[in-house]
Amino acid sequence: MVFNLNHRKTLFIPFSLLFVFLLLFQLSYAQVRTAGVSEGDWFKYNLSLDFDSLLNMTSEDFPFADFLIGEQVTLTIQNVSGTNVTGLFTIEYENGTEYSQVGSVDLTTGEGDLRRWLIAADLNAGDPLYTSEPEEMINETSVQTYFFWGARETNHLVYSYNFTSEEDYSYLSVDMFWDKETGVVTKLSFEADAFVNGTLIDASAEWLITDSSIIEDVPEFTPLTLFLTVGVITVSILILKHKKQKPPN
Repeated sequence: MVFNLNHRKTLFIPFSLLFVFLLLFQLSYAQVRTAGVSEGDWFKYNLSLDFDSLLNMTSEDFPFADFLIGEQVTLTIQNVSGTNVTGLFTIEYENGTEYSQVGSVDLTTGEGDLRRWLIAADLNAGDPLYTSEPEEMINETSVQTYFFWGARETNHLVYSYNFTSEEDYSYLSVDMFWDKETGVVTKLSFEADAFVNGTLIDASAEWLITDSSIIEDVPEFTPLTLFLTVGVITVSILILKHKKQKPPN
């Protein structure tokens, strides 16, 4: 069979155009990660920990003890550069002392020690928290009400892990919420229950946001808006007075 060179060119051009179109189509739908926080933003959390173990250990020996045994944590955003965010944790203890620690995260890859404390802004149900772990996806987006924020769109993710053998068992459940607009965690709670080699470990903890420097935008009254509002109210009052004073037929 003889394959004409011109025929090759004829086929090559459409397939090339199709390839370019598909590439552009894919790029147009590729998710662009953006930071929802700015330098100077801060977020406060209350902490609680319930820990019980037959081991010779206390809550101070538990992983992340600095966070778990604190009474309140404030996360202050120090720097935002593209999708890289740096923040300062200030942990307050019941005895009045404080401990500070700097952390950072890349909102695209999730690399850094602020991982899961911050995710990209405006993610939706089905989106991965970070591109490095596409299977770790947001379960749902719903509206949650906060006493200092009011109603906010919130992303939600739940993990659970179970292991059982003839003698041992372990269970872990993690429940996490993030504010959709800012990407900051608003609630994190976990429960861990394990019986390993005859030793019982039972723990639960919760971080709950209680305050933030970011508040809902309140519409401002411009001079024109104020003038129109007063005018409408005045006219309404005059019409009502006129109707009351008009003698019946």
